[in-house]
Amino acid sequence: MANLRDITGKLALLCLGFFVAAIAAESVLRWLLTDLYVYQNPRFEIESVHPADRGPTMREPLLGAGLRYTDKPWHFGLKRDLRARLVSSEFDVAIRTNSEGLRGPEISSPKTRPRILGLGDSFAMGFGVEEDETYLSAIAGHWPSGPAEAINAGVVGYSPGNSFEFLMSAGLKLKPDLVLFQLWVVDDLCDGRSISRPIPVEALPPQRVWRERARQSHLAMFVRDRLRSVDYARDWFLRKGMAAPFPVVPLLDRRFELRCKGLVELVGMLSEADRATRVAGGRLIVLLLPASEQVYVGDWQRAVDYNLVRLDSTFVDLEAPNRFFTDTARREGLEVIDALGWLREHQVPDRLYFTGYDPHLTAAGHKVVGDLVYEHLFSTPIDGSDSSSVFEHSPARVF
Repeated sequence: MANLRDITGKLALLCLGFFVAAIAAESVLRWLLTDLYVYQNPRFEIESVHPADRGPTMREPLLGAGLRYTDKPWHFGLKRDLRARLVSSEFDVAIRTNSEGLRGPEISSPKTRPRILGLGDSFAMGFGVEEDETYLSAIAGHWPSGPAEAINAGVVGYSPGNSFEFLMSAGLKLKPDLVLFQLWVVDDLCDGRSISRPIPVEALPPQRVWRERARQSHLAMFVRDRLRSVDYARDWFLRKGMAAPFPVVPLLDRRFELRCKGLVELVGMLSEADRATRVAGGRLIVLLLPASEQVYVGDWQRAVDYNLVRLDSTFVDLEAPNRFFTDTARREGLEVIDALGWLREHQVPDRLYFTGYDPHLTAAGHKVVGDLVYEHLFSTPIDGSDSSSVFEHSPARVF
């Protein structure tokens, strides 16, 4: 009996030792070696917010702090009157929203100047860049007749269906002269009219909440990152769903058209949005943004190597999704800007996409995209030497 007590006591001490060591390691990684050995996923650090929007409401432990549910058809958006910082290992930028939960200042009333409405997901929102560095701000700032008013309705996590519902229910009431509807090649082309809705915190059982928190601990991420660098360990993680593959790899082949069942439905939804925008006196342009793997060869090879896949080179086609979408959309009379060729040609010293795990455009990338849209809209120089707008009169150039 005494031996059993001794063994139990030693096991308890051993467990306590492991627990204390884990707490110590977590503390060192979290506060002393931040960003050095652990990749910091993006998170909102809230400074202030509308009283009704306080507190986390969504399962997403990192970005949920900046989002709120709404009873509107688009289901969720950024919190209202938000003052926060969006922080990761790759950026640290300010985020502010107005009383409607849209990134930027209050909407002017009455309307006194040309108005651009930006729709889309985190790319349109300007994930990882300052408010005045987004492509929407760049376009508005260079408007030939004077700065236009940019209304940024992009929200991290949006599907095209969310943006469509916002446009039809609230966006057109703002009387935009231009609606810029952004899509991302990786996750927007094949889901038709589907609408994203994040899972609420209360929908998760307590054990799932604790498991999510444990997975997001710095110690767990440190161990996972080290193991993922080993091929056989990463293969096991990928097969068990404990690590996410780069999603762009299976998209970029000649069979994309056969697998992408929702694209025709998506184009139909965009056509409906286009007709409604024209009736409201505006012009809708669909902006298709590529993945970094389509722009940078090194990013593509990194994704292939990470996913541990063997590719048949006869099927690889880095432009397949763009070509299929633009051909389908233009047959329906939609005005489309595909940014892939422009981003490939307009390389600058600074990267156009972040270099780590984050897939978004950098400030340099936003500027290049802003220049592309401007060139598509206007024949006047960007420096505004000719202030006469050709927006209403010249046919759009096709890129």
